[in-house]
Amino acid sequence: MGDVINYRGGFSRIPVLHGGGAEGYISHRGKADEFHYGQYPDDSLDIMSGLADAYPGEYLAIWTYGHAINVLHICTRGGLVSKEVAFRIARPADKRRDPKVFNGFARWFAESAFKPDPDTLRQELEAPAVSVDRWFKAFGVEGARELDATDKDALWADFETVALDLLRGDVTDADMVNRINDLIPDTEEPLENEPVEEPGYTARWIHSAAFDLAEVIGEPDKGLWKERLRAARFYWDITDCEDAYRRITVGGDERGYGSSASLGRLLCYYPLEVPNCRQSQFPGLFQPGRHGL
Repeated sequence: MGDVINYRGGFSRIPVLHGGGAEGYISHRGKADEFHYGQYPDDSLDIMSGLADAYPGEYLAIWTYGHAINVLHICTRGGLVSKEVAFRIARPADKRRDPKVFNGFARWFAESAFKPDPDTLRQELEAPAVSVDRWFKAFGVEGARELDATDKDALWADFETVALDLLRGDVTDADMVNRINDLIPDTEEPLENEPVEEPGYTARWIHSAAFDLAEVIGEPDKGLWKERLRAARFYWDITDCEDAYRRITVGGDERGYGSSASLGRLLCYYPLEVPNCRQSQFPGLFQPGRHGL
């Protein structure tokens, strides 16, 4: 089974689990409604259910969606039993949570291999708002972050400074680079505070980090990075359509359409404020180098 779940795109493997877990993964996203488990076929919940069918045992998923924290427990010993509960992160100010709901939830784990800390869970539900970090820790999982725990505007401002320094060929602030890298530990190529001499590499490097940063803390609400990321999304609007290669190609050769695509014709779809920006040199956000970019 380890071979089956060895790679989880967008997730980090949890190196040490407490509370009964044997193998675990964690992911952070910047959107409050990112983890819509069960809404689409082949999403993470569907994959986990398939694993439970193929490999009998116990499975536990904990996730936030909007302003709720959800727990799903699947046990396939002696027949599949699936239980799910959702708790609002902030309880109404004039009401206490029904203790019967928590007591029923706690009984899920009476004979389970998972051994969460019931006292911590109860304290969190009695508090005005559940701490996401402490809730996950009660299940033996380290590394969960609170909702809205980061100063998004400040981080994007730091990233702007780092990006411009590197694109100018200058050494940038190492502390800023470390703060950004700490948020995107699974990026394929962590940022460094010195530019790379290979032509075109720094631009691709910066935009890859921008994409990862937006996934983790959310896209900026203002500024040039908001426009840059919006512009980059036009790439698929232009290319993922019928006869796309003909739309973005200025010529053809023996290799077929697309090999001589025009960057200029792509840029004509972009907002006027973006082509004049040094960082507009990488509109191919997801596939740098494709179509001549």
